[in-house]
Amino acid sequence: MIRRFFRRPMPQGEPTPYEDLGPGPVYAIGDVHGHVGLLRALEQKIHEDMTARGEETARIVLIGDLVDRGADSSAVLDHVLTPQSWMMRTCLTGNHEAMFVRFLANPSSRDGWLSVGGMETLASYGIYTHALDGPPHRLRAAVETLIPDAHRAFLKAMPLGATTPGYLFVHAGIDPAVPVERQDRETLLWIRDGFLDHDGPLSRVVVHGHTPAAEPELRANRIGIDTGAGYGGPLTAVRVEEGMPPAILQVAAATGV
Repeated sequence: MIRRFFRRPMPQGEPTPYEDLGPGPVYAIGDVHGHVGLLRALEQKIHEDMTARGEETARIVLIGDLVDRGADSSAVLDHVLTPQSWMMRTCLTGNHEAMFVRFLANPSSRDGWLSVGGMETLASYGIYTHALDGPPHRLRAAVETLIPDAHRAFLKAMPLGATTPGYLFVHAGIDPAVPVERQDRETLLWIRDGFLDHDGPLSRVVVHGHTPAAEPELRANRIGIDTGAGYGGPLTAVRVEEGMPPAILQVAAATGV
């Protein structure tokens, strides 16, 4: 039901907009789900890896689902909105950001987002059960007052995907039967069946999150890096570069502050 509710098909004939990252190494970070301590710790590992490789700047892509489930979603957004001198950061939208944006447009809708981590996200802004259970105008007032305009604008502007030579970064995956440049929004945010079990080659290796696994999944055609940080698992990053083997970096939940 939630998938149908948030379907946003791409207009026919309009290419899917992806951010071009250019050549060179990229560090992709899996689903953070409101765990700012894990994110900070993993970024520190990336900084150490970058320095050991003699690089001055890291290109980082967060694969979506920055928010929900964990207790620190508002702090995660504050963190990624703060520039860092040593990195260039791109934050892709995930299905949880899409649900959050939908809620912000109509807080009284009481859609399914609240039951899949939205309650924790609202609590991170100081919006608690009494506001949710009260009259709609009270909830709307709390949302408008306590969720910063900068967070709203950021969530609305997050790109669907990014590319670098040999790789495509998206939240959930792609439909293998559709050209990369013609993927629709719902597919990029929600797909599992037909993508995860696809064994054939793709035009680019797809780096994705969305579907938690106990370990990173390094396949010939895709790399899955959601290792369940939203459920107490580690937060994972992968360094990829055309012509080079992927490298995994990871922090355990106990590392988080």
